[in-house]
Amino acid sequence: MTTLNAKQAAAAVKQYGGVRKAAKALGVPYSTFGLRLKGIVSKPPTAPSPAPASARVGFTRDDFRQKYDKSFIVPARIREALKKLGPNRYLPEGEFIRLAGISPQDMSVYRNQFEDDHVVTVERSKRLWCGSKALAAEFRGDSNNG
Repeated sequence: MTTLNAKQAAAAVKQYGGVRKAAKALGVPYSTFGLRLKGIVSKPPTAPSPAPASARVGFTRDDFRQKYDKSFIVPARIREALKKLGPNRYLPEGEFIRLAGISPQDMSVYRNQFEDDHVVTVERSKRLWCGSKALAAEFRGDSNNG
């Protein structure tokens, strides 16, 4: 790339007696010399920028956990379902499992992590999942919570 500007190109044309002769004498391609003569200067090349995070190749350990680790996926789905449920609402466990998109087996394994969010009915035949801990405490009859 040449650093030739319009003034220098015009001076070279006068000095060498023509555009082709000036371009040849300066060792610049004729087309480039013509552009410089018109005042068109290309931008200098820039250093390549580092690849943005979205274009990086490979995965992180967190990516692996989010995709394959049940001890991460199932509790996250339960938390999402509790948020969807809302603070003053409840669902029986079967419907809550469908809302969370998990299996009954997974629910039996990870249910204990959410003891404050569900209530076992008097008959012990149903569990109710509550959208807030205060609502669950109210169903349990806890006077000190909520």
